[in-house]
Amino acid sequence: MVPVGEDKIEVKTKFFQLLNPTSVETNVKNVGIELIYKVIKELDLFKGLPKTKHKSLEEVLEFIVATRIIQPRSYICQYKNKNDFLHKIDIKKSSIYNYFDTFLEYKNAILVNIYNKMQELTTRNAKLMHFDNTTVYFQSFSRDGLKQRGFSKDGKHDEDQIVVAMAVDNNGIPFHYKVLKGNTADSKTLVKFLIEMQRIYKTKDIIIVADKGIIQNANLRYLEQKGYKYILQKRIDILGKEDKAFIVNEQGFVQENEYFTKSRFVESIW
Repeated sequence: MVPVGEDKIEVKTKFFQLLNPTSVETNVKNVGIELIYKVIKELDLFKGLPKTKHKSLEEVLEFIVATRIIQPRSYICQYKNKNDFLHKIDIKKSSIYNYFDTFLEYKNAILVNIYNKMQELTTRNAKLMHFDNTTVYFQSFSRDGLKQRGFSKDGKHDEDQIVVAMAVDNNGIPFHYKVLKGNTADSKTLVKFLIEMQRIYKTKDIIIVADKGIIQNANLRYLEQKGYKYILQKRIDILGKEDKAFIVNEQGFVQENEYFTKSRFVESIW
C-alpha cells in the first residue's frame, strides 16, 4: 500500500534504495611498523653523512624495510599502497630507485654505524664470529654480473643465483655480509670476506667459527699468517689414523655442563 499523497515511483525508488547494501569505506593503518621506525632511528644509520641527505634517506629506508617485513612485494607495488602506512612517504615513485644509488655510495659508512651501535646496544662478543654462506636464486632470462649458475643450497640447480657470505655474533645478529658471484665455492669466500671486513671495520683478534665447507689449505694458511684464531668443523672420515684413534678413545673426556670434551695440542703445518 502507498500512503496517501505519496508518488508511486518515488516510493518504489526509496524501497530499492533500502535494499542496496550500505557501502562502508575502511582504511587499515599498520601501527606495528612504529617499532621498525624506532629501531632505525636508534641505530643512527646516517651518522656522518651529509645532513642534506638524512631526512630523505631515512624516510625511504623506513618505507622499504617496513613494507618488506609486512608484505614482500616490488617497491613500485608498495609505493601504490603507501597510504596504508602511518608515516607517509613524500617522494616521487621514480625517486625510490634513485635513492638506491645513494645507499650504495654510503654503504660502508652505514655498515660501520650499525656495527658500532650494536657494540653499544647489545651484549655482543665482538671477538667471536660465526661464519657461513647461503645462496639466493633468481628466475631470470639473463645471466650477468653476480647472477651465475652454481651449487644451490635451495636445490634450484637450474636457476641463476648469488652467494651471500655472512658472519653473525653470539646473539645471531650479523657483523657483516658480502655478496659474491653465484658460482663461488664455499671454500673461496672466507678470505675475501675477512679482507673486506678488516678494511671496513678495522677488526682484529677475531676467533672464526665455521663448518667443514671452509676447510682448505689456503684458508688455514691465511688465518694463521694473519693471526686469526679459528674453530673449524672437520669430517672424521678424512682424518688420519692418529687423529681418529684419539677421538674414538673413550679415555680423557671431561664433562663441561651437558657436554663431554677433550683436547690436545698439535703442531700446525700451515
